[in-house]
Amino acid sequence: MKELKVNGTQEFMGKEIKVIEGGFGEDCKVIIDKQLSEIHNMETSEIRKSINRLIVKNRLVLDIDYIDLKSIGKHFTDEMKLSFGYNNNVWSKAGNIFVLSERGYSKLIKSMDDDLSWNIMDKFVDEYFAMRKEVSTFKLPQTYKEALIELVVQVEKNEILELENKKQQEVIEMQKPKADYFDCLVETNLLTGFRDCSKELGIKQNEFMKFLEEKKFIYRDKRDKPKPYAQHVDSGLFELRDFTSGSYSDVRTFITVKGKETFRLLLQVR
Repeated sequence: MKELKVNGTQEFMGKEIKVIEGGFGEDCKVIIDKQLSEIHNMETSEIRKSINRLIVKNRLVLDIDYIDLKSIGKHFTDEMKLSFGYNNNVWSKAGNIFVLSERGYSKLIKSMDDDLSWNIMDKFVDEYFAMRKEVSTFKLPQTYKEALIELVVQVEKNEILELENKKQQEVIEMQKPKADYFDCLVETNLLTGFRDCSKELGIKQNEFMKFLEEKKFIYRDKRDKPKPYAQHVDSGLFELRDFTSGSYSDVRTFITVKGKETFRLLLQVR
């Protein structure tokens, strides 16, 4: 088992949660049962019962879907227990203390089969598990001259970014379609996939996908599938829909009319 560590905190649905990594792989984000109960507003004991039921049914695989910290508890110091949110009293009384991988978490929520749990899972996967860690390549200046040069470079970058954002916003405002025309299109609820949208916009699909990634509209998940960031789903640029084919189920991403028009305007100013 890879070492578990707390790597700061993150806000999710108004709650501050611990970012825990390791266990199943290097820099692999995980979730502990205590935080699951807080996110889903359930008793920790009920979360553990649900996990145990899946273990008995062989639905969860040890060291792939879950880890029981009590089975390896001898390796945990009091300081480590506290960092995960458990004092010695709680730790000693608990029969199990579970850590779930993203796969294990998804299996647990699917077994609950209620709309609220699924909606929370969608947001949690997007905003917690799928967010990639940004790797810093900043080199600390060693001299006063290097520090000044670094400052000038950073100021220039910020100014360029501000100008680009201002220019994009001005173009969107100037070329915004008439309200009645746009409302008419929205009412028809036309949704397109990435391939069809790129054809309609007159751009190659690989160039269109690169554009969306560079502009932080989408990211690639662990299976290299394009997924929209949650804020762009909430703003109406994308729509996610469940689909099932036989025993296989997944979530498909569609671009809305609003998204298509937004990308068309932004592509004009590239």
